[in-house]
Amino acid sequence: MERLFILLQRHPIRWTAALGWTLWITFWLVQPESTLTRIGIPSGSRVPSREAVSNGFHFLAFSVACAFWFWAWVGHLRPSVSLALATVIAIGLGFITEYQQNFAPDRQPSWNDLISNCVGVIIAAYFIWRRCIYKVKNEYKIRDDL
Repeated sequence: MERLFILLQRHPIRWTAALGWTLWITFWLVQPESTLTRIGIPSGSRVPSREAVSNGFHFLAFSVACAFWFWAWVGHLRPSVSLALATVIAIGLGFITEYQQNFAPDRQPSWNDLISNCVGVIIAAYFIWRRCIYKVKNEYKIRDDL
């Protein structure tokens, strides 16, 4: 437990952003359907406009989650390990939130949402890898121990 507090003290803004974003995603993804329709998301489980809005939200939310978790871990671990860990955390979060929808009133898990989560994470991870890891390694001729 002591190591956890040391870890969190080293880059508190990064950890706050990653944990805060994770809580925000979890909060919104387990809300009842009636709450979501009040903020403008169309109602109905298979309405195309609702699916488009939902899939877009999932894609964006989990892309940002991957980026925030990478940012939190990169201060402590090698960038390639940080990216792998961020990807696993973000995809795991997607599975957990979809499972939690079983327990929310008038909500159910959706394969479309889960696929949007995973695609968002994979695209964010690819972008981070190309911009932050691959580019730096090639410019400075750094081996994998970056």
